Amino acid sequence: MGAPFFYPMNTSRMQTLLREPLLHFLLIGAVLFFVFGQVGDPVEVDNRIVVSQADLDILANDWLRRTGRPPSPQQVEQQLRQYIREQVLSREAVNLGLDRDDVIIRRRLAQKMQFLFDDLGQVPDPTEAELIAFMSQHVERFTLPGTLSFRHIFLDPDSRGEAIQEQAQQMLSRLQESSAAVDTSELGDQTLLPDQLGNETRQQVSNLFGDQFAERVYALPVNRWSGPVISGYGLHLVYVHARTAPRVQPLAEVRESVIRQWRTAKQQELNDLFYQGIQQRYEIILDDDISQELVMGTGQ
Repeated sequence: MGAPFFYPMNTSRMQTLLREPLLHFLLIGAVLFFVFGQVGDPVEVDNRIVVSQADLDILANDWLRRTGRPPSPQQVEQQLRQYIREQVLSREAVNLGLDRDDVIIRRRLAQKMQFLFDDLGQVPDPTEAELIAFMSQHVERFTLPGTLSFRHIFLDPDSRGEAIQEQAQQMLSRLQESSAAVDTSELGDQTLLPDQLGNETRQQVSNLFGDQFAERVYALPVNRWSGPVISGYGLHLVYVHARTAPRVQPLAEVRESVIRQWRTAKQQELNDLFYQGIQQRYEIILDDDISQELVMGTGQ
């Protein structure tokens, strides 16, 4: 009888299988079965504290990372004493049940489980089609906002009173009849606001003048004086020099950012699968009052 013959699996088919959610779920289940099989049964308390060379190396590397130099023999001895002290006190605290119902410890343990999820979930390299699809699903993340360049003349309602609207209209008429290069330094009232702004986004304009002003000024025609535009400070006559529309960046310009965000999203999907596998081991029971509050809170 001859040796068994194995058909080699095509590389592209292997990559396709590795991307299947069902395969991920089966692998996660196998890992969880192994992990909980190892820690599921109670074990006797071991009062021995074994310190290995690997432990000392970790302490030394931590010292090197924090200080930029290796620890001296005296510092190594100090680290060792501190490490043993932490081990003794932490184990005794667990024996006394001090770790129970402690929100800080609970959050730290949950964080360590999250780190375990990240280590177990290996995200493959994205394909070009996956990157394009991700950009299409999150186009707002990769869109450059439109910008506006303009100058303005400020009219102060405190100093002009009820005549401000009429004065604004008269000044606007004179400006529209003159050239765009007219000197406006002697027109209007003093303000701490900049009189010219270039390539400002709507949010930047809004931060300076308010939402109402930004919405109005972004709708003004280009290359002519317009107004008056109201802000929280008073009235403004505005000359828009240029306006650019929002632009979706091509993949070539933002590839690294798209890959990074795609990996983060895929890692979160794998983490959710891990969590769902673990959550199924527990029965979640809500108190009647809590359940009622949740139902009312969701409007059901």
